[in-house]
Amino acid sequence: MPEDYELAYKLQLKLMKNGKPKPFLDLLIAATCINRDEELMTNDEDFKDIANISNLKLRSEINE
Repeated sequence: MPEDYELAYKLQLKLMKNGKPKPFLDLLIAATCINRDEELMTNDEDFKDIANISNLKLRSEINE
């Protein structure tokens, strides 16, 4: 959806200002979750930085 790409771009701009740019695919996944008010479950550390500058709902669980 176009709004997901637009939000991903805006997230990248914020992250670049903080010196923490991320891969666009991660940003698109985050934007999709934000726009649909969904929680993202991942252990990928990149998403923590995205959550810190956005409304991304993040859940991290380590399976051992």
